[in-house]
Amino acid sequence: MLFIKLLINFFFMKTLFSCFIRDKYKVYKLVSYINCYFLSLYVSYNCILNLFNFSDERYYNTMNSLFQYFIYDTIAMLYFDFKNSLLFYIHHLLFIITYHYFNDYYNIYKYELNNFFLCEISQIFLIHCWLSLTFFRKKYFKINAILLLITYFIFRILNFTYYTYISFVTNLYFSPIFLTIYSMNLYWFYLLLKKAINTF
Repeated sequence: MLFIKLLINFFFMKTLFSCFIRDKYKVYKLVSYINCYFLSLYVSYNCILNLFNFSDERYYNTMNSLFQYFIYDTIAMLYFDFKNSLLFYIHHLLFIITYHYFNDYYNIYKYELNNFFLCEISQIFLIHCWLSLTFFRKKYFKINAILLLITYFIFRILNFTYYTYISFVTNLYFSPIFLTIYSMNLYWFYLLLKKAINTF
């Protein structure tokens, strides 16, 4: 089960990195980002394949992996980083709720939901940026920051705008959830732009 593997992996890597990095919070973030990075690669790859050749099995494997990751990450945040932004907890909870209802009641929207999660592509470059700033002293930051802003705008702003609109047009009961996540994306995009301007 992915959830159990992630937890075991988290504590194993946390112990390993603690031997080299004294800052406990930095160790927590590093381990979390490593897990998130590989999940984002997996989800992005599957979602892109489903654009051209949709597979139910691939779709459900992707959604199940995301669901288990969000549960794991919520527990990790509560345990190691309780003061984290409230928005992250809301974001994770919204996905967990949406996951069950879409899988149980809205199977006809599988293709749309798959495209919705193309947003994970931007997450890859977000982690690259954090690693560049934390360990490489901006050596690779600028190129990753540009790629992050481009992919974030395409997949979390433009893409979310379209599917949020579709959710209202088709009168989905969970349109408010899409709108909430979309609002979060706009806010986080503002923070990314602000950070990029200050850093460059």
